[in-house]
Amino acid sequence: MRKFLKPVGVVLGVVAALVLTAFSITEEVPLADVSGKVVFSDNGLPASKAEVHVDAPGFNFFASVKAAEDGTFVFHNVPRALVNLSGIAPGYSANQYELIRKESRKVLLRLNWQGDQLNLSANQPVFTPDERPEIVMNGITRRDTVSIRLFKFDDKEIFDKRTSYSLARNIAYGRYPGMDEQIEPYAFYAEEYKLTSRDIQGHFAESMRLPKLEEGLYIL
Repeated sequence: MRKFLKPVGVVLGVVAALVLTAFSITEEVPLADVSGKVVFSDNGLPASKAEVHVDAPGFNFFASVKAAEDGTFVFHNVPRALVNLSGIAPGYSANQYELIRKESRKVLLRLNWQGDQLNLSANQPVFTPDERPEIVMNGITRRDTVSIRLFKFDDKEIFDKRTSYSLARNIAYGRYPGMDEQIEPYAFYAEEYKLTSRDIQGHFAESMRLPKLEEGLYIL
């Protein structure tokens, strides 16, 4: 059995050279089993395969498990103390404190919605003008559609004007304050794409094809 020690006092001693030293008196910390279920707060359904963590900061203890298909989980040999329980699943997370006093403790961990997530990628970086680029997307959302916007940058302008190059580079690395206003003049194409694979929790994975594009540099 894993044991944890906690300091309960300090004793001062005097050595021959009259130097004071200190050492801690410790006692064994009792352990417990922590089990429970992790669910989605908006519908009460079990969060199967969600990651669940327990952390007892004062005892150098941390453990992680994946919830079962029915959302249940269990931790063994957890220090009987104030612990932090957290859970995470795509689009959802939870964080709560529990005071463990007895040999076993059952808890209910509710995951809260954290917002839409969308990942986009092209199946290849370069297309010829007669091709229809395929866009692969996956994520989680409560919406029935995904807004697709395409921005076109002129090759010559990108390389001749450093401001345009910096803008394109910054867009490629992600959103930043004021980006929407800066890129609006480059808007080229927009579509509300209807999702067909979204499950009850909002997860989806599918692909779409853009129309044939003229020669140039595009950012989706």
